[in-house]
Amino acid sequence: MRKALGFILTLVMSICFGFAQNNDVPHNILTVRCGGSTSTATSFGVPSSHLGGFWLGLTDHISIYHKQPVYLETGILFVQKGYKISGYKDSKTKLNYFEIPVMVNYRIGKYGHFEVIPTVGGYVSVGASGKLTYEEDKNYNVFKEESLDRLDCGLRIGSDIVFGIVSLSFTYDLGLRKIDNFDPIFGEKETLLGYKELKNKSLLFGIGFNF
Repeated sequence: MRKALGFILTLVMSICFGFAQNNDVPHNILTVRCGGSTSTATSFGVPSSHLGGFWLGLTDHISIYHKQPVYLETGILFVQKGYKISGYKDSKTKLNYFEIPVMVNYRIGKYGHFEVIPTVGGYVSVGASGKLTYEEDKNYNVFKEESLDRLDCGLRIGSDIVFGIVSLSFTYDLGLRKIDNFDPIFGEKETLLGYKELKNKSLLFGIGFNF
């Protein structure tokens, strides 16, 4: 049974690698992207719920291995993240970031027709603006008042499905950096009710056009 499974796995991998290798893929591919996002946060404090947003940007796919369609993907994105707090002292925090992804992907399929592109890597982002809305009439600029740190980084995993020049993307971001400095609502009581050990996490989905 193990030998049969091993043979099938080897056969499938050989077909995928051979299919990709026999197609003429370019050394550099630019993609203009945009889409929607849903984000929340992990914390040792009050549980958060999802907050919707959008994202857009430009990514560049650079060939790093001439014998196989393996690419380094990077670029610049504008991404909205954030979270909601409900049930006690309801609030909404919206965070706007400029983000640089650093990914590796492998293109399976025929360039210009149909491809599936699994992607894995990370990102580094800098907060451009952020607002916490509390009881509908109280607002805090969380980056300006330094309640949250502007710098963030994390892991990113996803996949593209390409039809011709059109690309559909699905990506999950898992923040690794604690971005909280202090809680502007609860202050010194943040360990009881605030956002201690706060980390971003987001699901991004969208459409792109390859050039």
